[in-house]
Amino acid sequence: MSRCKSASVIVNGHREGELLARTLRSAVAAKHVAARDKIRINILLVLDNADSATRAVAKRFGDELAAVHEVSYRNLGDSRQHGVREAKDDWLFFLDGDDLISDNWFAAAAAHANADRQRKATVYHTELFVGFDAQVFYRRAMSTDDPEFDPYGLICDWFFCNNLFVHRSILTDCPIQPYDHDAGYGAEDWHWSCETTARGIRRDFVPGTAYFYRIKPAELSLGMTSGLIHKTTELFSTDYLDRYRSTFSKSATSRAEVAAEPKLARFRQSVPAWYFELAERGAMIDAKITETIRFALSNPAAAKTFPPRLHYGAGLFYRSVIGGFTRGEKIGIWWGANPASGGGALLPDIVAMTRKHFGKSQQIVVMSELDSFENRRLQALYTSDDVLIVDAKDTLDHMNMPDHYLAAVLIRLFIQFRFKATINVASTLLPVAAQTYPKALRTEAPSTLHIFLQRGLDHSDMELSHMLGSLRAFRMQSNSGLVATDRLARHVSAQAGVPIRVQADPLFAQMVEERLTPGGTPGKAAYLPGPDTLAALLDVRAPASRATTSQQRYKHTAFVLHDGGETQLAGLERAMGSALGQGKRPTHRNIVITAQRHLGSLPFATEPSTRFKGGQRFRVAEHPNIEVHAFASLSIGDALKLIEKRTASKDVLIASAKAVPSAGFLQKAFGMGAKPNKSASARTKKASRGGVGMPAFVHSVRGPVFDICDRQSMLHGGDATSILLDTTLSMGALTASPEFIARLAERQALSSLPFTSDLCLLVLAAMAVHDEALSVLPETVVGTLSPAVLTMDQRLHALEALALDEPMLSVAE
Repeated sequence: MSRCKSASVIVNGHREGELLARTLRSAVAAKHVAARDKIRINILLVLDNADSATRAVAKRFGDELAAVHEVSYRNLGDSRQHGVREAKDDWLFFLDGDDLISDNWFAAAAAHANADRQRKATVYHTELFVGFDAQVFYRRAMSTDDPEFDPYGLICDWFFCNNLFVHRSILTDCPIQPYDHDAGYGAEDWHWSCETTARGIRRDFVPGTAYFYRIKPAELSLGMTSGLIHKTTELFSTDYLDRYRSTFSKSATSRAEVAAEPKLARFRQSVPAWYFELAERGAMIDAKITETIRFALSNPAAAKTFPPRLHYGAGLFYRSVIGGFTRGEKIGIWWGANPASGGGALLPDIVAMTRKHFGKSQQIVVMSELDSFENRRLQALYTSDDVLIVDAKDTLDHMNMPDHYLAAVLIRLFIQFRFKATINVASTLLPVAAQTYPKALRTEAPSTLHIFLQRGLDHSDMELSHMLGSLRAFRMQSNSGLVATDRLARHVSAQAGVPIRVQADPLFAQMVEERLTPGGTPGKAAYLPGPDTLAALLDVRAPASRATTSQQRYKHTAFVLHDGGETQLAGLERAMGSALGQGKRPTHRNIVITAQRHLGSLPFATEPSTRFKGGQRFRVAEHPNIEVHAFASLSIGDALKLIEKRTASKDVLIASAKAVPSAGFLQKAFGMGAKPNKSASARTKKASRGGVGMPAFVHSVRGPVFDICDRQSMLHGGDATSILLDTTLSMGALTASPEFIARLAERQALSSLPFTSDLCLLVLAAMAVHDEALSVLPETVVGTLSPAVLTMDQRLHALEALALDEPMLSVAE
């Protein structure tokens, strides 16, 4: 087997400045100690989007570094893997640019691995993980061979971080994946820990070594960024659970003893004597390490080591839930205790309603907060596994799980298993996940239907208040609501605090009344809400990360750049590169039409052009399905005729761009596209202002027309409010930045005009795109935003006209 005689140290830097100098001095000191044991250490510095101060530090250490690589991934996962590719040795260490190591770490790790027969299937860590600077603590490492270790502890806690020593083959077979903070996912080492554990890779520690982890303010630390969780991993799949069960059963007695009374006292001891000598040498490099020595010596009773956080209840709860999961898509119904709505009386009807709309191909998973007796009764109604009743509340009562643990377990269900639809009926559990992990929930469950089982409006109904609170927790999602009466619909819309489309259904009202009225005659399936109601309210879309070309909704796409100069075209090219450079390739014709006074060389990497009367046609070399038409002058009518001629289709998505489309817009257009808005054409025919939108073209092209505006382009004379509002309502979409909304509101206020209902509609529309829209408005304007300003009909009309179940496209920069 491969013994370690030399190793590469991958140091990842970003913008640490002088802190990087302390990290490198620590690595160099450990390098010289390893040299005495004839272990050669090569230090590679990977600077990801570094600032000038950090680059200057790197230059000072040029003689001690094997190589310096400057990259622009802006992602620690990618930059770590870059170091793996560039390293010349088979054995690798990782070190962050603001942490330190004990000077014996390199030598001791190599010696420990060389004595280990499983070294090529093991990841090694230091024995102590010591926090210093803003906080002092001493955490002991736990081997995965330890009888107390439970792999499902990784569902909530992050204790196998990047201070590691490993053979390259492990990283080749299981590379580090980049994180995606925008989607709510991080961090890369937490995810990699799960992936390697699922593949049977051991974790072990090297005795007598320490890693000094600098605790920084939360806003400066990626590791302390809130609202992030690791993405889907094999460790929490049903396949791994089946393998884990077989391992678990082989030592059932000992495992049961561990679960009943964890033997963790050996981890909770005084700081070992050997630590102080290592820490003193480390303090010569960074004086703040002295704090860890002083604290241990002056507070011996408090200065105890502790094990990694392992909440056995979290793992047990997760295993108990997914044990009944089948393969394939799922529909989640989150069912609260509903004391004012009949408990579980209406659940069979809601299940039947869901089945009527979605069919029987998906498994319905009901996370029930009812008592165990009622859950067993409900489960007895379903003899097959296509409906699973999870006894959530009763199980949780025995787990003693804090809210943040509960949130991690619940959001894990969405991440690991594909839920085609999410239905919330007064659940107290689901909002916990929505509040803690809003981005991840939006990524995995973009739309939620909230069903109100109240038969009327009762302002003292705590269950109704809880449902309204739940809606606010789901502010980052597309929400819709099903209620019994028009009066309740108006109340929910006014009080939700977030854009929500609510529909009152008379058949649903009849069903609720008959099921919950004492002595009433049980109703039949004929009284269930029709599938049209559910389809209209529950917007079911696959997450963008799982979109495929088969989900494209438009045959062709067209972009019209009204006054496209070199800058605008260059911006479009960058957006195309971002959208199409991630493996997305258009399978249909895409046309870019631009008006350009000087038909010089276009910034696109194009094939030879073809001249025609009034302009030229170009092909984009790397994307043959994209063609660019450039005109010396361009009218809307000419552009529309060209689109109709070149596509020979009426199924076209058109973007009339006063500003450069964003990469996100292009990804939607070239990738999954938007669901055609059948009512958009009817509304567009009513548009009358020339030059705003494309009213003339709706007679020949089906599908919505999106008019993309920047923060200034619509502020040209006349009544800007009514112009933009008319365009928005007629075209079926609004794309305006918060800054543009604020400027528009400010202009309206300075002109001493009343804050009109039109502008209220505009702000409500903007809130559907940018949650922070209200925060940029003047206080005097915000003060007028009350339900009294708009009638309920006006507000519902605005939300309907804006088609909130359609994508909201934005150019915010």
